[in-house]
Amino acid sequence: DEERLAASNRTAVIQSGFSMTHSAGFDAWMRNQKGLGKHNFFTADDLLREAKGGMMGGLIEATGSTTTPLPSLTATAVRYDRHGPPEEVLRVDPQYQLPSSLEHGEVLVYWLAACVNEEDLLRVQTPLTILNNFPPFSRTKHKWEEIRLPATAGGEGVGIVIATAKDVTPLKVDEGDEIGKAVRSLPGLSSGKSEGLEVKDWVVALPDARRSPVGCWSTLSVCDSSRLLKVPAQLLPLQHYACSRSLCTAYRLLEDYGSLRPGDTIIQNAADLPVGQAVIQLCKMLKIRSINLVPDDEGFER
Repeated sequence: DEERLAASNRTAVIQSGFSMTHSAGFDAWMRNQKGLGKHNFFTADDLLREAKGGMMGGLIEATGSTTTPLPSLTATAVRYDRHGPPEEVLRVDPQYQLPSSLEHGEVLVYWLAACVNEEDLLRVQTPLTILNNFPPFSRTKHKWEEIRLPATAGGEGVGIVIATAKDVTPLKVDEGDEIGKAVRSLPGLSSGKSEGLEVKDWVVALPDARRSPVGCWSTLSVCDSSRLLKVPAQLLPLQHYACSRSLCTAYRLLEDYGSLRPGDTIIQNAADLPVGQAVIQLCKMLKIRSINLVPDDEGFER
């Protein structure tokens, strides 16, 4: 009896100080398995999002039709029709026609500011899907997403929601993954809180490098609400919000590695990039000495 009791305690779902229903536990297990790339599954929300030109070919529609019509809208956007050198393929389209409606889970965003970084230019040069043929991406379900051309560039920015579909679901962030860590780094955000997006909400693009860019280099764009994170309005200057991914990355680098103290010294490569510049500024605030390496480039301001 004692052996059976000990074995039961080791495998119990309900432990001291923590309780979980069977359905909630199964849902958590499925999310974990999907995150590890061991299994794949689809919720009703996943199927409706994929239905828009995805694997379902537009054959699935929500009951009662969640489509929200939009007036005829145009935007000024930085677009590209093919991959290649950014200076050759990028173009400014002053009359980019937006979709005529918002589909399931979509929102219309007015972008206030956007960041220009190396990742944006790299995604313009190449879709990076070739990496799916090599480890570790060849062994996981989380592969680099193919960019559907023509596309709008820009994967990092801050904007205001000005229209929503009828059923924008609450954002659910797994606080154990890298996106969850980045979310917790943003000031003013309470962990574990899920809210649907509403008109006038301020949002930033969630960091997810392997997915196609959100398209922040535009005055207006239609986005999947699951790719956006609600933030407190005007808590930070626009420039800081626009570069929030770089700021969060820099903070996690200093916070998670080395147990740094005032007076310590760090050495970093690529100090001329947004993350590197944020590291330099944070080090100055934290009284940490930094040795910064930059490429010998004529374009770098000495």
